[in-house]
Amino acid sequence: MQQQAVATGPSFTITKPGVVAERKIIWDEGVVQMDIPLESRLGEYNLEGSLIYYLQFAKTVRGGLVNIFVHGDNLNQYRGDTITAAVQIFLKHFVDGREFLYIDLHPLQAPAVVTHRLAIVSSELDMVQGDYEEQLVFETPAPLRGAIVVGPPTMKLPSDESKKVPLQLVEKKPVSEDPQLDRLLADGWEIAPQEVGNEDPSKVFLTKMKNGQPKNLVHNRPKKKK
Repeated sequence: MQQQAVATGPSFTITKPGVVAERKIIWDEGVVQMDIPLESRLGEYNLEGSLIYYLQFAKTVRGGLVNIFVHGDNLNQYRGDTITAAVQIFLKHFVDGREFLYIDLHPLQAPAVVTHRLAIVSSELDMVQGDYEEQLVFETPAPLRGAIVVGPPTMKLPSDESKKVPLQLVEKKPVSEDPQLDRLLADGWEIAPQEVGNEDPSKVFLTKMKNGQPKNLVHNRPKKKK
């Protein structure tokens, strides 16, 4: 039976007005392995007077993405590599009431022991009870539809080449709130991460490789009907 994720742990307030009101750790009890894309982006942001450096990439969910940040020294060494890292899952509150999940990874040196498996479910799905009682499901706040799933290292997902899938997923067929974005994603476009601190919820930045060259596109989300 899957456990309901409960928000616990410390929180701290970001002082930059008009952007993020608070970041809260909701889970930080494991060590995972993660593949770091070669095209991950180097960046930095100011946290209460201190510069925080990171390597950023993202996983797509329905309606948006979940950002993943790698912290540490000599960050370029992790591009295109598989790392073992302590994981923190954050809930980020914006001053306008919006909420998003994101993940921080802190690489560890050998012989660090992997204690959990982490996956980001990229679809609008119902989660059905599986074989593991230790699974945690952190659902992405609306308007995103997806989840961060944490379980034992032996946890299997539908993407695995296995007939026995402890976490089974049953697809729904809702009416999409943004059919144009769905068509772009189906056509091979991928959602690109936005710069930390300058996120614009009304726009989706897309990228696609064509003839060996990256192409960029800005998609405007449809306005909600009153």
